[in-house]
Amino acid sequence: MTTFTGKPAGELGGPWVESAEWAFRFLFFLVGAVAVGWVLSGVHRIPADSQAVVFRFGKAVRTQGPGLRLAWPAPVERVVVLPSLARQIEFHLPRLDDGTDVQSNAADSVTALYGAYLSDDPRQNTAFLLTGDASVVHLQATLFYQISDPVAYVVTGEHMAPALQRLFIASAVATVAGRDLDTVLVARPEAAARPAEAAMRERLRQDLVDAVNRRLGELARQGA
Repeated sequence: MTTFTGKPAGELGGPWVESAEWAFRFLFFLVGAVAVGWVLSGVHRIPADSQAVVFRFGKAVRTQGPGLRLAWPAPVERVVVLPSLARQIEFHLPRLDDGTDVQSNAADSVTALYGAYLSDDPRQNTAFLLTGDASVVHLQATLFYQISDPVAYVVTGEHMAPALQRLFIASAVATVAGRDLDTVLVARPEAAARPAEAAMRERLRQDLVDAVNRRLGELARQGA
């Protein structure tokens, strides 16, 4: 006859059992903290000069204004913060620079021309434009734009900057070609303060803006 002299099941103990209990408690609190952090990651603060586009599984579902906004945590929903509709965004046009990148290209024959650099490679001379009287001007510009369709802006992504640059350059080529040299060179220091030259300078700027907006409107009508 065999007699069991150990402790009953309800009285089991020892260091191994205690270690297992503490490990379980630690894992429980760890999983709870991760779950709370995951839920809180869906809380977003949108600044006053910004807006947000919410994507659910890759599809745009809504736009949100400034304030404290709630969304499903990732990967269910993704929140992209953008400048507000009223905010102007400055966009530098690298192809209309002073040509220093052309100067650094040893494969090109480069000529210094009034502080800019003219290359034998026509593709490097985007900033040099032909006027209506067959003169050449060097154009530098900074573009300012506003986001009217935040969903389309996010979807366009990295294609936005090259598209804006091509639109502006095409508009500048057409606008400058319709003027003679005197009506383009309206920013000369000795004449900048004269009312007539100031009006011509503003008219040139407005014509460029109108030309870019017309091209953007054509793209919008085509669904691009």
